[in-house]
Amino acid sequence: MRLGFLKNSNFWSVFIAGLALFFSLTPPISQWIKKEELSLLYSNRTFISNYFGILSYAMLIDLRNTGNTDLSITKMELVITSEGGSQKKYSAETIERYVGSPQPIVTPMTRILIKPGEHWKEVVTFQPHIAPELELRINELKFKFIDDLNIQQQGLYTQTLKKAPVSLVEQAEQIFNDNFDMGQGEYQATLTAFSDKKVLARKVYKFRIEAFQIAANLAQLNDYKYGLGVYGPANTLKMTYARNTEVLNGD
Repeated sequence: MRLGFLKNSNFWSVFIAGLALFFSLTPPISQWIKKEELSLLYSNRTFISNYFGILSYAMLIDLRNTGNTDLSITKMELVITSEGGSQKKYSAETIERYVGSPQPIVTPMTRILIKPGEHWKEVVTFQPHIAPELELRINELKFKFIDDLNIQQQGLYTQTLKKAPVSLVEQAEQIFNDNFDMGQGEYQATLTAFSDKKVLARKVYKFRIEAFQIAANLAQLNDYKYGLGVYGPANTLKMTYARNTEVLNGD
Protein backbone atom coordinates (compact mmCIF):
# COMPACT_ATOMS: atom_id res chain seq x y z
CA MET A 1 0.00 0.00 0.00
CA ARG A 2 1.40 3.32 -1.02
CA LEU A 3 1.43 6.01 1.68
CA GLY A 4 3.34 8.63 -0.21
CA PHE A 5 0.51 11.11 0.17
CA LEU A 6 1.42 11.34 3.86
CA LYS A 7 4.55 13.18 2.82
CA ASN A 8 2.54 15.63 0.77
CA SER A 9 2.22 19.01 2.47
CA ASN A 10 -0.93 19.81 0.53
CA PHE A 11 -2.63 16.75 2.02
CA TRP A 12 -1.85 17.86 5.56
CA SER A 13 -3.01 21.39 4.85
CA VAL A 14 -6.35 20.10 3.63
CA PHE A 15 -6.58 17.59 6.50
CA ILE A 16 -5.90 20.22 9.18
CA ALA A 17 -8.31 22.67 7.55
CA GLY A 18 -10.96 19.95 7.55
CA LEU A 19 -10.43 19.24 11.23
CA ALA A 20 -10.64 22.92 12.03
CA LEU A 21 -13.92 23.21 10.14
CA PHE A 22 -15.29 20.12 11.88
CA PHE A 23 -14.52 21.40 15.37
CA SER A 24 -15.85 24.87 14.54
CA LEU A 25 -19.22 23.39 13.59
CA THR A 26 -19.56 21.06 16.58
CA PRO A 27 -20.02 21.83 20.31
CA PRO A 28 -16.89 22.08 22.48
CA ILE A 29 -15.39 18.75 23.48
CA SER A 30 -16.46 19.43 27.09
CA GLN A 31 -20.08 19.27 25.92
CA TRP A 32 -19.81 15.99 24.06
CA ILE A 33 -20.61 14.16 27.30
CA LYS A 34 -23.87 15.34 28.86
CA LYS A 35 -23.34 16.58 32.42
CA GLU A 36 -26.31 17.42 34.65
CA GLU A 37 -25.03 19.42 37.59
CA LEU A 38 -27.05 21.67 39.91
CA SER A 39 -25.81 23.91 42.71
CA LEU A 40 -28.40 24.31 45.47
CA LEU A 41 -28.10 27.20 47.93
CA TYR A 42 -30.59 28.34 50.57
CA SER A 43 -30.98 31.29 52.92
CA ASN A 44 -29.73 31.15 56.50
CA ARG A 45 -33.29 31.40 57.84
CA THR A 46 -36.31 29.14 57.57
CA PHE A 47 -39.61 30.95 58.06
CA ILE A 48 -42.24 28.86 59.84
CA SER A 49 -45.95 29.61 59.83
CA ASN A 50 -49.12 27.65 60.42
CA TYR A 51 -52.54 27.50 58.87
CA PHE A 52 -55.05 25.96 61.24
CA GLY A 53 -52.06 24.41 63.00
CA ILE A 54 -50.62 22.90 59.81
CA LEU A 55 -46.98 23.99 59.63
CA SER A 56 -45.31 25.26 56.47
CA TYR A 57 -41.68 26.21 55.86
CA ALA A 58 -40.42 28.93 53.52
CA MET A 59 -36.93 30.02 52.49
CA LEU A 60 -35.05 31.76 49.71
CA ILE A 61 -33.60 29.15 47.34
CA ASP A 62 -30.93 29.73 44.69
CA LEU A 63 -30.54 27.08 41.98
CA ARG A 64 -27.58 27.36 39.59
CA ASN A 65 -26.97 25.17 36.55
CA THR A 66 -23.26 24.32 36.69
CA GLY A 67 -23.46 21.56 34.07
CA ASN A 68 -23.50 21.70 30.28
CA THR A 69 -27.12 20.84 29.50
CA ASP A 70 -30.54 22.33 30.23
CA LEU A 71 -32.01 21.32 33.58
CA SER A 72 -35.67 20.80 34.37
CA ILE A 73 -36.48 20.88 38.10
CA THR A 74 -39.87 19.24 38.51
CA LYS A 75 -40.02 18.91 42.28
CA MET A 76 -38.40 20.14 45.49
CA GLU A 77 -38.85 18.33 48.75
CA LEU A 78 -38.09 19.11 52.39
CA VAL A 79 -37.92 16.30 54.96
CA ILE A 80 -37.89 17.40 58.61
CA THR A 81 -36.50 14.96 61.18
CA SER A 82 -37.00 15.55 64.91
CA GLU A 83 -34.58 14.64 67.68
CA GLY A 84 -36.72 11.59 68.37
CA GLY A 85 -36.30 10.38 64.79
CA SER A 86 -39.82 11.06 63.50
CA GLN A 87 -39.95 12.45 59.96
CA LYS A 88 -42.39 14.56 58.03
CA LYS A 89 -42.28 15.32 54.31
CA TYR A 90 -43.08 18.72 52.80
CA SER A 91 -43.32 19.53 49.09
CA ALA A 92 -42.62 22.84 47.36
CA GLU A 93 -46.10 24.16 46.67
CA THR A 94 -45.77 27.87 45.95
CA ILE A 95 -43.18 30.38 44.71
CA GLU A 96 -43.15 34.03 45.75
CA ARG A 97 -41.84 36.48 43.16
CA TYR A 98 -41.16 40.10 44.00
CA VAL A 99 -41.50 42.04 40.73
CA GLY A 100 -41.34 45.79 41.34
CA SER A 101 -43.74 45.58 44.28
CA PRO A 102 -43.47 44.99 48.03
CA GLN A 103 -46.29 42.46 47.68
CA PRO A 104 -45.17 39.13 46.21
CA ILE A 105 -46.78 37.39 43.27
CA VAL A 106 -47.55 33.87 44.48
CA THR A 107 -47.64 31.11 41.87
CA PRO A 108 -47.82 27.31 42.12
CA MET A 109 -44.61 25.32 41.87
CA THR A 110 -44.66 23.49 38.54
CA ARG A 111 -41.44 23.16 36.53
CA ILE A 112 -38.26 25.26 36.65
CA LEU A 113 -36.09 25.37 33.52
CA ILE A 114 -32.47 26.54 33.86
CA LYS A 115 -29.94 26.78 31.04
CA PRO A 116 -26.21 26.13 31.58
CA GLY A 117 -24.57 28.99 33.46
CA GLU A 118 -27.88 30.51 34.53
CA HIS A 119 -29.53 30.53 37.95
CA TRP A 120 -32.99 30.82 39.50
CA LYS A 121 -33.65 32.48 42.88
CA GLU A 122 -37.04 32.82 44.58
CA VAL A 123 -38.80 32.27 47.92
CA VAL A 124 -40.27 28.76 48.05
CA THR A 125 -42.91 27.57 50.52
CA PHE A 126 -43.02 23.89 51.50
CA GLN A 127 -46.25 22.38 52.75
CA PRO A 128 -47.30 18.88 53.84
CA HIS A 129 -49.88 16.81 52.04
CA ILE A 130 -53.32 17.76 53.35
CA ALA A 131 -55.96 15.04 53.24
CA PRO A 132 -58.94 16.02 51.05
CA GLU A 133 -61.40 15.59 53.92
CA LEU A 134 -59.37 17.96 56.14
CA GLU A 135 -59.10 20.51 53.34
CA LEU A 136 -62.87 20.36 52.84
CA ARG A 137 -63.46 20.77 56.57
CA ILE A 138 -61.22 23.86 56.69
CA ASN A 139 -62.83 25.45 53.64
CA GLU A 140 -66.34 24.93 55.00
CA LEU A 141 -65.31 26.51 58.30
CA LYS A 142 -63.72 29.49 56.52
CA PHE A 143 -66.93 30.33 54.72
CA LYS A 144 -68.95 30.01 57.92
CA PHE A 145 -66.65 32.62 59.48
CA ILE A 146 -67.20 34.87 56.46
CA ASP A 147 -70.98 34.57 56.68
CA ASP A 148 -71.03 35.45 60.37
CA LEU A 149 -68.40 38.17 60.50
CA ASN A 150 -68.19 39.52 56.97
CA ILE A 151 -64.42 39.45 57.53
CA GLN A 152 -63.51 40.88 54.15
CA GLN A 153 -65.45 44.12 54.61
CA GLN A 154 -64.59 44.38 58.29
CA GLY A 155 -60.87 44.02 57.65
CA LEU A 156 -60.92 46.76 55.05
CA TYR A 157 -63.25 49.41 56.40
CA THR A 158 -63.65 49.18 60.18
CA GLN A 159 -61.43 49.59 63.20
CA THR A 160 -63.44 47.41 65.59
CA LEU A 161 -63.40 43.64 65.29
CA LYS A 162 -66.49 41.65 66.23
CA LYS A 163 -66.19 38.35 68.03
CA ALA A 164 -66.94 35.21 66.10
CA PRO A 165 -69.56 32.72 67.30
CA VAL A 166 -68.17 30.44 69.99
CA SER A 167 -69.08 27.30 68.06
CA LEU A 168 -66.95 28.39 65.06
CA VAL A 169 -64.04 29.36 67.28
CA GLU A 170 -64.13 25.97 68.98
CA GLN A 171 -64.09 24.20 65.62
CA ALA A 172 -61.08 26.26 64.49
CA GLU A 173 -59.27 25.52 67.76
CA GLN A 174 -59.99 21.80 67.40
CA ILE A 175 -58.50 21.67 63.89
CA PHE A 176 -55.47 23.64 65.12
CA ASN A 177 -54.85 21.33 68.09
CA ASP A 178 -55.29 18.22 65.94
CA ASN A 179 -52.59 19.35 63.50
CA PHE A 180 -50.10 21.52 65.39
CA ASP A 181 -46.96 19.46 66.00
CA MET A 182 -44.21 22.03 66.63
CA GLY A 183 -42.04 20.92 69.53
CA GLN A 184 -38.99 22.43 71.19
CA GLY A 185 -35.62 21.00 70.18
CA GLU A 186 -33.21 20.54 67.28
CA TYR A 187 -34.37 19.42 63.86
CA GLN A 188 -32.55 18.17 60.78
CA ALA A 189 -33.84 19.23 57.37
CA THR A 190 -33.03 17.51 54.08
CA LEU A 191 -33.67 19.69 51.05
CA THR A 192 -33.73 17.92 47.67
CA ALA A 193 -34.25 19.08 44.09
CA PHE A 194 -35.50 16.53 41.55
CA SER A 195 -35.80 16.21 37.80
CA ASP A 196 -38.74 13.82 37.66
CA LYS A 197 -37.45 11.02 39.94
CA LYS A 198 -33.75 11.83 39.55
CA VAL A 199 -31.99 13.65 42.40
CA LEU A 200 -30.14 16.70 41.04
CA ALA A 201 -28.96 18.24 44.33
CA ARG A 202 -29.38 17.72 48.06
CA LYS A 203 -28.48 19.73 51.13
CA VAL A 204 -28.79 18.83 54.80
CA TYR A 205 -29.00 21.47 57.52
CA LYS A 206 -30.16 21.87 61.09
CA PHE A 207 -32.30 24.38 62.93
CA ARG A 208 -33.60 24.73 66.46
CA ILE A 209 -37.08 25.53 67.76
CA GLU A 210 -37.35 27.34 71.09
CA ALA A 211 -40.33 27.88 73.41
CA PHE A 212 -40.93 31.47 72.25
CA GLN A 213 -41.34 30.31 68.64
CA ILE A 214 -43.95 27.80 69.70
CA ALA A 215 -45.74 30.49 71.72
CA ALA A 216 -45.82 32.80 68.68
CA ASN A 217 -47.69 30.16 66.68
CA LEU A 218 -49.99 29.25 69.57
CA ALA A 219 -51.06 32.91 69.69
CA GLN A 220 -53.07 32.11 66.56
CA LEU A 221 -55.65 30.46 68.81
CA ASN A 222 -56.56 33.79 70.40
CA ASP A 223 -57.02 35.38 66.97
CA TYR A 224 -59.73 32.90 66.03
CA LYS A 225 -62.05 34.69 68.46
CA TYR A 226 -62.20 37.49 65.91
CA GLY A 227 -61.93 35.40 62.78
CA LEU A 228 -58.34 36.44 62.19
CA GLY A 229 -55.98 33.95 60.59
CA VAL A 230 -58.96 32.34 58.87
CA TYR A 231 -59.55 34.36 55.73
CA GLY A 232 -58.05 37.48 54.07
CA PRO A 233 -57.69 40.36 54.05
CA ALA A 234 -57.88 40.30 57.86
CA ASN A 235 -55.48 37.38 57.78
CA THR A 236 -52.80 37.56 60.46
CA LEU A 237 -51.06 34.23 60.18
CA LYS A 238 -48.38 33.93 62.82
CA MET A 239 -44.85 33.51 61.52
CA THR A 240 -41.50 32.96 63.15
CA TYR A 241 -38.13 31.88 61.85
CA ALA A 242 -35.28 29.54 62.74
CA ARG A 243 -31.63 29.99 61.83
CA ASN A 244 -30.18 27.31 59.53
CA THR A 245 -26.82 25.62 60.15
CA GLU A 246 -25.50 23.48 57.31
CA VAL A 247 -24.38 19.92 57.92
CA LEU A 248 -21.09 19.86 55.99
CA ASN A 249 -21.25 16.20 55.01
CA GLY A 250 -24.79 16.52 53.74
CA ASP A 251 -23.96 17.19 50.07
